[in-house]
Order: sequence, then C-alpha cells, then structure tokens
Amino acid sequence: KKPYQQYQFRCIIPNDLEETFSTKEFRLSLKSSLYSQSKIISTNLYNLSQFIFREVREGKMKDITLEDVKNILRVEVRKSLLHIHHYEFGTNVFSKDKLNESRSRVDKEEERLREKLEKDYKGTIDLIEREVDKILITQDLEPDKKNVEYKKLVRRWIELKLMRQDWKRDLLNESGKTDEDFRNEIEDKWKLGLFGEEYNQEGVVKKWVDYVEPPTPEVKSKSGSPSPLFSKVYPNHLEEMKRNRRRQDTIEETK
Repeated sequence: KKPYQQYQFRCIIPNDLEETFSTKEFRLSLKSSLYSQSKIISTNLYNLSQFIFREVREGKMKDITLEDVKNILRVEVRKSLLHIHHYEFGTNVFSKDKLNESRSRVDKEEERLREKLEKDYKGTIDLIEREVDKILITQDLEPDKKNVEYKKLVRRWIELKLMRQDWKRDLLNESGKTDEDFRNEIEDKWKLGLFGEEYNQEGVVKKWVDYVEPPTPEVKSKSGSPSPLFSKVYPNHLEEMKRNRRRQDTIEETK
C-alpha cells in the first residue's frame, strides 16, 4: 500500500464455489493503515471465510450413492482405455529394445503401486482419496470417508489402476484383446452393470438415442429452413463412418 492508504482484505473464491458466489474474488477495506492491526483483522476474516465455504459445501453437496459410483467408474474406465491405447501407439513396437523398455516400465509401475499398498497402505489410500475427492467435489458430492459407497469407490479406483497395467501388457504382447474384452473383465470383477442394457452390439448408448426420438420443436436457421434433428442426423453419421471404413474404436468414441 502507499503511505496513508488503508489496507484491504482480498478473498479468493474456491473454484468449486465460483458459480454459487457468482464471482472469483472479493475485497474488503479494513479501515486501517496500521499493519499489525490489519494483519489480525485479515487473519480473522480469512478463518471466517473458510468456515463459510465449508458450510456452503456441506449445504449443497449430496451423499454419494451407488449410481454416482457407477457413473464415475464408467467415465474412469473409458479414460483408462484411452490411456492404454495412447501407451500402445506411443511405443515403438518395431524396435525390440523399445518394446521391452515399455513392457519393463509397465511392470515397474505395477510393482511400485503394489509395494506402496503393502508398506504404506494408509498413506497410499490418502493419495487415492485426494484423487477421488477432486472428482466428487466437481459433481457436488460429499467426500464422506465414512460412507460405504465412498469406500467402495476408493477400492475400485485402486483395482482399476492395477488392471490398467495388465491391459497395457495385453496390448504390447499383441494378445488380440479389444476394448470390449477389457469392459467384460470389469463386469466380471465388479458386477456393477456399468456397460449393461444401454450398450447395443455396436457399443452405442441406444437408450439415450431412443430417448431423444419424441417430437422436438424445430429450430429455424438463419436461412429460414428448419435445422435437422440430432436424432435423425446421428444414425446417418455413424453409417457414413462405417462406409468409409473407419476403425471400430474411432466409431465407438464418436458414439
């Protein structure tokens, strides 16, 4: 501050609460030009603001349910499948040495995680919980460590990390396994129905497509002609991709 000017308290709104407060920060004049006094007031205001943020979070967050767990895991499985394919195609399979290096790296990553779980289980769980908590907070779900569904989610999060290393090995060893095989492995282990009725033979979320079939008000384009409905264009787009012989994985990602 400049001489004789008063100090201000600046409060940064947490990212997950910006929508609630409709701002990213706010400032308050402390009506004081004394540093020592302003520091005490600022500390008290900071503690008060953190208390308010906690209260707001508790008021707006919901308890995690089985459906929430399934939705989160469904997304994480898809992200894991994308990750292993990035690893697969990022490996120089035409060089025996490079291929062996990638295989060795997979083994070391799995060994490192298993060793952490064996020697420092609590510390490792704490790290996993932080990853899970970030996801839950973005979805307004309470990261309650006493909630059974929360504990199940953390356990399956670890299992998915380990399975991901197995999948990498399968791809590098040219086992011939597909994404569908990996999803079936998940179903056999967890029995949660993550990829049940909503997936038809082509892996499309058919229920959702059927749901948008009812008549929808037409939206006029600038030219005045009605814009085509998504439910009409979507199947045609998939058929076009098949005619162009696009890879099945690419078609599934589009879906």
